Amino acid sequence: LHSLRRRQRQMCIRDRLYRIGQESINNALKHAHANEINLLLVAHSHYITLEIIDDGQGFNVPDQATFNGHSLGLLNMNERVKALNGTFTLHSQPGTGTSVTAKFPMTLTP
Repeated sequence: LHSLRRRQRQMCIRDRLYRIGQESINNALKHAHANEINLLLVAHSHYITLEIIDDGQGFNVPDQATFNGHSLGLLNMNERVKALNGTFTLHSQPGTGTSVTAKFPMTLTP
């Protein structure tokens, strides 16, 4: 039963990472007009981290902290990560690009 729960959790984390990557790439192309987007996926023995970095136009993060009437993308990413005991960070400033990071605790199975 324990291994089944762990496997289900890993599948949920995998899905969240995919969706966050998908949404971040879409945002970078659609809103930031990025020329370059880098995805870094790093798995350690106790956590897995996905970081998406773009060279787009960036934005003022506090302006996107609440629903803006158009999209819930960033808010959904944050909530989805927190629902699985993960951490979500977003760094951006106008003219500097954006970095989105999701980190989940987990144990890798051999």
